[in-house]
Amino acid sequence: MKDLVAKLSASDRFVDAATHICDASREAGVYQCAIMLHATSGPPVLAVDNFPHISDDHRLYSVSERHWPVTRDRAALDSCAP
Repeated sequence: MKDLVAKLSASDRFVDAATHICDASREAGVYQCAIMLHATSGPPVLAVDNFPHISDDHRLYSVSERHWPVTRDRAALDSCAP
């Protein structure tokens, strides 16, 4: 864990930090890991994963506006908040 914390502390970019988390999860026996950076409006703008059998087309869909339609309407998003 200390090694992961050191790597995260030294990471300058989201992609680097997410990669370290996915690598550490694999070493801990977790089969798949995905880390998403979301816009303030809700949808993800960047994703990092270590899914071995997922196509790039699926990855692109997972961050597309088509996959996150409710977030286009900020009022609808706010109405879902606790």
